[in-house]
Amino acid sequence: MKLVNFLLNVIWLLFCGLWMAIGYALAGIICFVLIITIPFGTVPRRSASRGGRPALRFA
Repeated sequence: MKLVNFLLNVIWLLFCGLWMAIGYALAGIICFVLIITIPFGTVPRRSASRGGRPALRFA
């Protein structure tokens, strides 16, 4: 069962998590470039670090 969980986590990382983290990082950079949206730039920065982890944990 641990092997299945590991494989599903790798699939999540490759197909969803990595791209989601890159997207959040780019959104944060755009928010920091536009001076007025700097307070909104901190949220994508925090979300990008969580993008590589699956949102759901199975028992």
